[in-house]
Order: sequence, then C-alpha cells, then structure tokens
Amino acid sequence: MAKQNILSLNINSFPIERQADYDEKRVILLGIKSNSYMSYMVFCINKMLLKKFKIIKDFEKTNIKTNELTFFKTYYYEDTFLREHHLIIKNKNSDNEILIPFLKDFKYLYVLLKNDRMEEYDKVVDEILQTIKTISDIVEIRHVDFNKHIYEKPKKKKVFKDINTLFGDDYSLEKLDNFQQEEEKNEEISDKDIKKIEKNKGILYSFYQDVYSFLDTFSCEKKIFLAYITKIPPLFEERINSIFDSYIYMHLQKIPCINYHLTLQYIGEKSYLQIHKIKLIIKEILLEDFKEDIEVEVENIEIKEHNKNNVLLWMMIKENDIIKNTKQHIKEVFKQEKISAPFTVFPPHITIAKVKKNDNINSLLRELDFFIGKKITIKSPILFESITIDNDLQYEIIETF
Repeated sequence: MAKQNILSLNINSFPIERQADYDEKRVILLGIKSNSYMSYMVFCINKMLLKKFKIIKDFEKTNIKTNELTFFKTYYYEDTFLREHHLIIKNKNSDNEILIPFLKDFKYLYVLLKNDRMEEYDKVVDEILQTIKTISDIVEIRHVDFNKHIYEKPKKKKVFKDINTLFGDDYSLEKLDNFQQEEEKNEEISDKDIKKIEKNKGILYSFYQDVYSFLDTFSCEKKIFLAYITKIPPLFEERINSIFDSYIYMHLQKIPCINYHLTLQYIGEKSYLQIHKIKLIIKEILLEDFKEDIEVEVENIEIKEHNKNNVLLWMMIKENDIIKNTKQHIKEVFKQEKISAPFTVFPPHITIAKVKKNDNINSLLRELDFFIGKKITIKSPILFESITIDNDLQYEIIETF
C-alpha cells in the first residue's frame, strides 16, 4: 500500500501537558495470533460476541522520521449503550510495516476504548479472550498488560541448588553472601534494558494517541456542557413528583430529580482531543472559582420552545455573583486557549420536564409556582455529554470536578 505525505495534521504536536489522559487507564489491548483471514475472524467475532464490526478506513500511523502516514486494515464497532469503542487492526500491512514492533508476533490487535465511568472490566476482557480462543485457526490471544510489557523485565529461570552442590563441604557465610550479591546483581536492569523499556513505552503511548486521533476523524462529535449538580430538598422532591403524577394524563415527560442540573456553559460539539483539553482547563478554573456548595433561589417557572412538537419547563434560577464570575472566567480562558464555544446569553435554569405542545398546562404551571422563592443547593460542577439512544435524550457524565 502506498504511503501518503502528511499535509497538515501532526498528532504529536498536541501540547504534552494536555496529554495526561492518554494512558493505559482507558485502553485495553489484546494481541491475537491467528492463521485465519481477517474477514473470517471478524465474522466469527460478530456472531459469537454479538458485535457489529464493520470495515472502515485504514488505521493511520505517523512515521516521525519520514513525516509520512502508513496504513493498516481496520474493523470498528461502537457500543452506544455502554459507551465503548472497539477496533480490530491488522498489525502488519501489505508493505510489511509493523504497527507495534515489540508486538510483532501478534497478527491482529484488538483495542477496546472503555467507558472511563466503569471501573470493573476484568469480566468483559475475559469474555472476549475466552470466546475468541474458540475460533478455529486462533493460535493465541493475550491481554497486553501495559505495566507488564513496558516495565517488567523478563526474569531468568532460577535454578535452585543445594548448598553442598554449590560449594561442596567447604562453604562459609562469606561465600554465601558473595553468591547472593552476585544473584541480585544479575537481576538488576541494565542501561540497555532501560533504553528498551523507554522505547517500548513511547511506542505504546504514541499508539494510544493515534487511537484517539483516529476516532476523531470519523466518529460523530459529542455535544457537551458544563453544569452544576442540583440538590433538591426531600420535601420539594416529593411535592414535584406528586404534582407531575397528578398530570399523568398529559403528554408529559418529567426529568427525575436526581438528574436535575443547572447549566453553567454549553460548550457544543467537540472531539475527543478537545474534550480532554477542556477537562484540564475547566479543572484549573474551578479550583479558583468553586470552593463550596452554593445556595440559589428559584425565581420563576417558564415555558421554553424545544422543537416543533414539544416545549420545556424551566425552573428559572436567580443569578448570583459566583455563577456570573465563573461563566466570565471560562469565556476568557477559552478565548485565550482558542477553544470555540457558543457564549450565548441565557438565564440560569433547571429543566424539569418536557411537555407536548397544545396541552393545557396553565393549571400545571400554577401548581409549580409553589417553588418560586424557595432555596436549593447547587453542588460540584460536572462535564456532561448529551446523547440520544432510541430517540431518548440521555446524559453521560464525562468528568466530575
């Protein structure tokens, strides 16, 4: 396959201080040794693991020395429910170039970019390993553990001998101490080993960056926003639920109180690289601006246009200096860092329900007026991603600050 010159994008130009999130924590890497064709193996994986891998454009790797891109055949599957990305990449292309050289014995690489809100992935990985093992012509499949393959030097097989065998009848504590010191010296990592470790570490780290950059080029962008978690007093929560339940006959979709949030800033559609950069920037801002929980006052209940079929019910919040100053701080830093965001002026609010148009909601609004003047607490900010699954708008937490 012919090589292609890079015209503009150099993935390694991303500032190093913004690369902190590109580590082994989200990427699970499996190496597959197989004698089968890639298409057959993927067909079996789809059938046995109930996936929907499809061939996509080739995975791209940057050759730093030649400033060129090399290409590797790739299949991709996204689990929108679990928020996971799966890639199967051929480790050797038609030009005999290797994607990850120190894993050259593996013909294919299975990459799982996991949901960072889920901590336990051992069962998921084990299911993938055990299932793929059963496919015909699979020689071996192994979890490529970052720490093991990067940091751990292969240990020499120890040959345990009887002391008499080592020293004969004439041995002393001095001889034994010298022997133990020599054994420990043999297990030390040499300068050559350290250089190899650092080289492999850089290769794998660069591969992680390539995965994120690759996903950026074809995955749909994410609509994200920064919001405060809102704590509603238990009595208020009971009253809201009671009111909405009494209007069950209306085309009303209430927002569970546990999902109430006060939007601080809508950031818009951003890529993976941008999201990671934004997370670090916002964290720095909030360390200065958000010291403790804030008490705010409900100012009004209003109807806002949502789409041609529905309207939203907004619980309007009286703006205070902390909210106002934080929004201004974000605007200034985003401008400085050249991050675009729609800084449109809108009043602070909490969306509490969605109602179909033409429904008579005046009676509902009168009952909800009960909350005007009441105090509620807003807690630590959260970076959200809004996603739609089966026409249902859901919120995924990206980061809690």
